[in-house]
Amino acid sequence: MSAVTCVECGRAVQLVHRGWEAGDPAYCADHIALLDRDPRFIIPSAIKAAEKDLMQPSDELIDWCLPELTDMLGYLLPGTVTYGCAFPKNGKTAFLANNLAYWERQGVRPWVMPTESRPKGLVTRLACARANVSVDETMSRRLRKRADGGDAEAQDQLIRVAVAFSEMLHEHTTEGASIAIEPAPRLTRTIFKKSIQAAAAGGYGLVVVDHIDHVGADPDSGQSGYATSEAIQGDALEFAELYNLPLLLMSQLNTSRVNRDPLHCYKRPVPDWLWMKGPKDQIAHGMFGIYRPMQPDPDEKLMEAVKAQQAESWRIALPNTMGIADMLSRFAGARRDRTLHLHYEDGKISPRAALDQWAEQSGVHGIHTGSPSMWRAA
Repeated sequence: MSAVTCVECGRAVQLVHRGWEAGDPAYCADHIALLDRDPRFIIPSAIKAAEKDLMQPSDELIDWCLPELTDMLGYLLPGTVTYGCAFPKNGKTAFLANNLAYWERQGVRPWVMPTESRPKGLVTRLACARANVSVDETMSRRLRKRADGGDAEAQDQLIRVAVAFSEMLHEHTTEGASIAIEPAPRLTRTIFKKSIQAAAAGGYGLVVVDHIDHVGADPDSGQSGYATSEAIQGDALEFAELYNLPLLLMSQLNTSRVNRDPLHCYKRPVPDWLWMKGPKDQIAHGMFGIYRPMQPDPDEKLMEAVKAQQAESWRIALPNTMGIADMLSRFAGARRDRTLHLHYEDGKISPRAALDQWAEQSGVHGIHTGSPSMWRAA
């Protein structure tokens, strides 16, 4: 073997570092600190990676199930982490299911870790989306009850869901998996790492966790749940960059941050409400909140009764409406704090008329907060 010389000064290197192979740069004792940090190698590698990102065809970018969402939230880009946030039972899974059904149709091949539900719950939502049947009616068993009672419409819908299950099973066995589901019901750092490694090895295009706060420490790790959760946020960015995958992490808003406000579910989410705000704020490429918007002009007496917990809070909400708030946009700061109202019914989300958006959002927030392209189109 020819003599090995230091790439910095040209002197002979007597001992190479562990893992060195022929052709790798070598450093003498005086310059060993440059190992893995030498700009002569780091900068060209970064330029090539950035150029590859820039040249990625736009039709390969991962968008959302509605153009209005993509316009406000941007694309899910490789190597980035996006957070979707909501209070408990406020629409995270419903929002996610609509997008998963869309991504499956688009050939994105998402890898999903549904820590709040079991795999059968997720595939039921996907089947309902295919069959255009209410997921609420199906999963509550009301659809089955109506069908057994002789309701012809319910019987037809039940058949359509069964057909959707058969189609999904056939596609899975003959064409390969268009979606993958991590079976572990609870995340640890080890499970998280292994699951993302499997997603990368299988060629999946997107990793989704619902939700990222449902974590536990590895056995014998000695870590608290808080420390584990904080570490997993850092792991998420590391793995996203290592495997060049987009990560969508659904997260929970912290009810202790809203001082027991009975109206908290109906207000536009802000980053300060986020569970473990600090670590998530630092690594997020994007962050959005999901909520139930209030009526633009609620009755004052009703509002006071709701605040005093003497009336049901749902009575001040806009019916069949899901609100999406941009909480952080790394490359589009002007979008921050904008909101979008979507129609929600029977588990499905769809656009609302632009004029309705204007009236509702200006009434609730006092400002024009809609999606820019939506207003141009209107």
